[in-house]
Amino acid sequence: MSIESQVAELIRRSQFDDAITLIQSSAGDSFDADVRENQLRVVKALKAESLFDQNRFKLSMQLFSEISAAPERVLQLYPPSISGPKRDSNKRDQSTHQRSASAVLTSASLRRLISTQASDRRTVSSTTSDGLLSRTLDEIEDGFDGITLHNATIHLISYLTDTRRKLSRLRQINSGKLSQLDIEKLSELDLLSTDTYGPPELIERRAVLVDTALFRSYILVNPTIVGSLLRLPNCCDTDVVSSILRTRSRWTDLLDFYYWKSYHADALKLLRDLGESGKVPELSGPRPTVSYLQRLDNKHLEVILDFIKWPMSINEVYGEHVFLERSPQSESLSRDKVLKFLATETTSSRELAIKYLNHIIFTLGEQSPDFHNELAILYLEQLKHDGYNFAYDPRVQLSLDNLLEFLEKSTQYRPERLLGLLPRDLSLFWEPRAVLLSKIGEHKRALEIYVFNMKDYEKAQKYCADVFRKQHYQSLTEPSARADNEAKSVFHILLELYLRPPLQYSHGVGYESSLNLDAALSLLSTHGAHLSAKDALALLPSTIKVSTLYAFFYGHLRATFNDVARGRVSTSLRKAELVRTQENLLNVKNRSVMVEDTRVCPVCLKRLGNSVVAVFPNNAVVHYGCTRQYKDQIGGI
Repeated sequence: MSIESQVAELIRRSQFDDAITLIQSSAGDSFDADVRENQLRVVKALKAESLFDQNRFKLSMQLFSEISAAPERVLQLYPPSISGPKRDSNKRDQSTHQRSASAVLTSASLRRLISTQASDRRTVSSTTSDGLLSRTLDEIEDGFDGITLHNATIHLISYLTDTRRKLSRLRQINSGKLSQLDIEKLSELDLLSTDTYGPPELIERRAVLVDTALFRSYILVNPTIVGSLLRLPNCCDTDVVSSILRTRSRWTDLLDFYYWKSYHADALKLLRDLGESGKVPELSGPRPTVSYLQRLDNKHLEVILDFIKWPMSINEVYGEHVFLERSPQSESLSRDKVLKFLATETTSSRELAIKYLNHIIFTLGEQSPDFHNELAILYLEQLKHDGYNFAYDPRVQLSLDNLLEFLEKSTQYRPERLLGLLPRDLSLFWEPRAVLLSKIGEHKRALEIYVFNMKDYEKAQKYCADVFRKQHYQSLTEPSARADNEAKSVFHILLELYLRPPLQYSHGVGYESSLNLDAALSLLSTHGAHLSAKDALALLPSTIKVSTLYAFFYGHLRATFNDVARGRVSTSLRKAELVRTQENLLNVKNRSVMVEDTRVCPVCLKRLGNSVVAVFPNNAVVHYGCTRQYKDQIGGI
């Protein structure tokens, strides 16, 4: 009696262990290795089904995992609450992927016997791509009671988890995410092949089937652990997951699923509906929507800009939470698009846009002149708006202070462009114009505004002191007599404006009446040291009393004496440094070493003799030609 006939008879009697032993002991007989392996998997699959029918679910699932059984076959043992709705077999997949009958069963008689054995328990529907028989569950679908189904599902989870891991490895191999070395290290690679789970397209469909069945199993056994599946990359069917979680009101799990699937629009629509309805207290209001938006980066900017509108319609501070957050997601957002949105879509767009620009410029260090120009323009528009509508309101001074602070602090905007936007007939914009003129070096025009328009002589002097300080610092870092002269000329310009005002600012009554002698004397007494005494005296009127110039002469002489004293100290220090240097040079020149006939070079180990030598600070004597090598040895002394 042939081995095939013996195996068929054992299967007919449901003696699967004996059939497995017979096939395993047939090595070296007429069986081809691949045929024997396939037959062994067929018999083990039938044994696993038999164990399942005996409610020995743990052993059944272990055996299914051992042979890497197709998930379709295993899931058809379960009712639709786990396996999902029954579907007709796909004839195209069968014709493309199924093995030939002879590759699975070596004789027609064995095939008929196995089919007969299977039909005694359930109807045979088709042969799957891995050679295992699949069947319908019409006869047993209603045969599960609650406890039995619960126990069966617990052990199904172990099979699905194992199959999910194997399919994940195959998907990584197909996508090229695993190197050849990683592939070679897989101990189970003989089971991970297209012969087991099919080509890439079928593997993807089976991944969806397995993950969805695992989700259904978690829901049935312990819904609280379903988040562990949904919060990781998965292939669950979106419609199934969404339908079940909505039915069970598991909104947090559904939101996690949407997030990891990158279905952000669906998640945000759900959050908006729940927030507006208030049915779920923890998800009511706009705050959950804002928290979700904070997790998105620039790849989803269009979604962010679309769904932030609802929270901002309630309170625009929610926009700050998304766009001004110190997080990698917020900082990755396109600044041009965000600024355009804030400037056009929000009700009080100017204030929020100003806050955003301040954030990216002074917090994130944005150096683009376009953003600096935009912030200056927004400040100007805000000042115009407040100046026209709130003439005597403190917010006008606040807007002016903000504009001046930015104009003085930033160096990236274009002053020429901003000067053209300033109204010429409003006193509110005199000081911003003076700051902009100073940025382009028009110090005389800037001082004319302080002196003749604002009549604020204190600010005029402060302006000159600031310019002097900046230019004096430049003269120290880049010494230049020209820079020093320019710095002093700023004070001279101010003094000239006091004592020689331009015609358009003179009173027209007489020369003396046009002079601002008090302001000039105040400047001379405070900053006279920064002025040339000759030029200052030449500007003063001849009728001025010498006694009024006491503070000027005293300050000027004191500054001169200080310069002389500072020069003397500097000269003394330089002389002391010269003496110390000369002393060191003399010590080096007077230094000597004794070279004996037996003394050798520590580098080449040859006698020094009458060769040219070099002496190091550690008193080592080497051949001059060995100097470089010795320096390398001792670390470059």
